[in-house]
Amino acid sequence: MSQDIRVLSVGNFGYSKSLEHILKFDSHIEYDVCRTKELTSKGKNADVIVAFSASLKAADKIIRVFNSNFVGLQTRVIFVVNHFVEGYLQFLERGAGGIVLQKNTTELVRAVQVVRNGGWYFSSDLIERIHHLIHGNLHPHKLPLTAMEMKVVQELLKDKTNQQIAEALYVSRRTVEYHIASAIQKLGVNSRVGLAVKIMQCYRPFFHGTFEENVEKLAIT
Repeated sequence: MSQDIRVLSVGNFGYSKSLEHILKFDSHIEYDVCRTKELTSKGKNADVIVAFSASLKAADKIIRVFNSNFVGLQTRVIFVVNHFVEGYLQFLERGAGGIVLQKNTTELVRAVQVVRNGGWYFSSDLIERIHHLIHGNLHPHKLPLTAMEMKVVQELLKDKTNQQIAEALYVSRRTVEYHIASAIQKLGVNSRVGLAVKIMQCYRPFFHGTFEENVEKLAIT
């Protein structure tokens, strides 16, 4: 029997209310909304916080409240954004578990399920871009994977089974299993989940110092 997932939406109050018709299709999701100023009191009862963010500054404000009040809890954040920029990736190290484009909100049910189970979720329209960002900004000694291994891991980040990955890449399931086993061995982890964790831990090409310094570095206004 599936466990209920308590979801709290914060940010744009009107938009948060509009998400209810999407999330209610999963009977195991308990959905509520709040304004940013109410996050401290209401957020502690949530398993997943869906945060609408119109800008990096708005996202930073939400994640600061999250980090100040929810230390030690299992709660994680999914950001819903209208426009993705690289700066959002810094929040994955600060408690965020996913990034969903506003145009892809039909994926939110799956995103909530994946993030609640300890994984990361990215919109289908973001996977390829995030893959290139990660792969293009990692030094070989940090992540010594082949191009094919990276493609397999990229699909793995979508929480796909080996068979689904094989179908997406037009290879056999045995080939997928070989590349996953190879990546696990190279990165010194023990599982598929370990692979995903290692990928995100290794992605730190830009984000050092304060949020304001990062904004300046990325020329984001």
